[in-house]
Amino acid sequence: YDLKQSKYTKLCEENGIEIVHKFCKDICNVNLCVKTGAVQNTKFFDYLKKKNIPILDRSEVLAWLCSKFKTVIAVAGTHGKSTTASLIYEILKESGAKVSCHIGADLKNSRFEIGDDFLVVEACEYNKSFLNFYPTISVITNVEADHIDSYGSMFNLKNAFSVFLRRGKVRFINENKTTEYLKQIKDVLVASTTDLKLKPKILGEHNHQNISTAVAVCKYLGVKDEIIIQAVNSFVGVPRRYEFLGIKSKIVMLFSLLIF
Repeated sequence: YDLKQSKYTKLCEENGIEIVHKFCKDICNVNLCVKTGAVQNTKFFDYLKKKNIPILDRSEVLAWLCSKFKTVIAVAGTHGKSTTASLIYEILKESGAKVSCHIGADLKNSRFEIGDDFLVVEACEYNKSFLNFYPTISVITNVEADHIDSYGSMFNLKNAFSVFLRRGKVRFINENKTTEYLKQIKDVLVASTTDLKLKPKILGEHNHQNISTAVAVCKYLGVKDEIIIQAVNSFVGVPRRYEFLGIKSKIVMLFSLLIF
């Protein structure tokens, strides 16, 4: 079920998955409901509860799927997690590893195949969903004030990130002022500026931090420098980040730079 049609619902339908856009009792003839954390209540949930049908959050099911992989790399952070997770995935793929991903961006050539050696997941802090994960490697890009409605205070948010980081058998943080408090956690590995000679296509200091984090993780996993360099230099980023949409958007961007 989804409230409106989208390219994602159409993609599901193209692959034989039935989609409805209004309440329909017929679709409730199931033994399990999986919901997105963005939906808190619908008529469907009320009806399913009356029938004692279990309702699980998407992150709970993803955590169960993670148990089917040998090595799970979970990337969290207020921002940068999609780019960092995507880059880790691309580097591992370039190395020839059997790697799957579950990332909140339309990544080209993505795959999800139970039994692969690696799974790269984007672990979102919204509604504390990332606390369902117990990854092999936990990664944090940064920690800033967001989703305070789920936590009540910045103290609680930081504590949740600390718990997530400790869940990993191996723990990585990006070195920046928002992650200083995480350095006190035992055995934490800090990703600072990489010494590799890179010529990335993605721009910005924030992306330099994303790159350094991804490089540190992949170096730890034993990926060779030349493979990392090739993957980073060919990486064009993920959709909706510096995405070129047309000549009009380029003019607007230039105009905004002249103003500010």
